[in-house]
Parts: sequence; structure tokens; C-alpha cells
Amino acid sequence: MKLNYTISFADFKAAQRLHRHQKLGRRISFILLYVAVPVLAVLGWFCWPLPSSTPAAVSLGLGILEVVLVWFAISLPISRIYETRKGFKRLFAPTRMDRSNFVEIDDERILYATPGISETKFSWNAVVEFAQDEKVTLLYVSKRAFITMPTPDFSPEQRAELNALLARHLPKGGK
Repeated sequence: MKLNYTISFADFKAAQRLHRHQKLGRRISFILLYVAVPVLAVLGWFCWPLPSSTPAAVSLGLGILEVVLVWFAISLPISRIYETRKGFKRLFAPTRMDRSNFVEIDDERILYATPGISETKFSWNAVVEFAQDEKVTLLYVSKRAFITMPTPDFSPEQRAELNALLARHLPKGGK
């Protein structure tokens, strides 16, 4: 099976989202950092006026905690947006105008190439996991490194062939 494709920024974000949803720990950390912290910051903001009987040390401590929560609630999403864009730009050499990639998958190996830049061959023993949704397909070659391919670029025959290859070669613990 051979596939020529181009990774867009939307594909990259979809791959990051699918990767994040593969493990419970990643889901929990995302919820804590990007949902719970902003909710606590907003709740703290509305609960800020403390009764006058509150000791000064407690009021100061809660004030510092609120400032820290607001800082994280603002800076974490901004840094995530920045790091996502930076990660996407790192996929491509600065002088490269064409963003096409090539993957060839058969019973012996997986050949992943960025024309004019690099070519990497993986044996099936290197593939540790597989994830797919309607937007992207991920072939994991380590816990955090994966080959990203847009799922809509696969023909129905290629998807069937890929599923058959994965069934034959993926370790039993892989998805």
C-alpha cells in the first residue's frame, strides 16, 4: 500500500487530540490543566470578597492562590496554542515549500518519507500501537512518537489492507 498525502495544521491538531485521548493519564492531566484550573480561577474570583472575620493570613493566602490560578488559567491555553503551532512548524524544514509526505506499508516494513528531506524504514517490530478516527491515523513507533496520516486520504481498499496488515503484525497489547 502506498499513500502520498499532505499534513495540514488541522490534521496535526487532530493527531494531537487523538494522541491525548489514547491514555487515561493524558485525559486526566488535560482536564485538570485546561478545565479544572480555569473553573477554580473563576469560582475563586466570584468568592473573592471574604467576610471581615477572616484572618488576614488566610485572606492573603487565598489571594495569592487566586492570582496563581488566574495566571495558570490564562497562560496554559496560550502556551498550548503556541506549542501546537511550533510543533507543526517543526515537521517541515524551513526551506521546504512542499509539505507532502509518502508512506509505503507492506508485510516487511513501513517506509515513511518526506521527499527531499528524509526517509525512514521501520520494521513491524517497531510499531507498538495504532490509533485511528475519522480524521487521522496514527502508527506509534514509541510511546510518544507516531506517524500521522490523514484518514480521508485512504481509499476503502487501502483502509482494508492497512487493517489486515495491522491484524497480522501489531503486538497483542496494541490497539
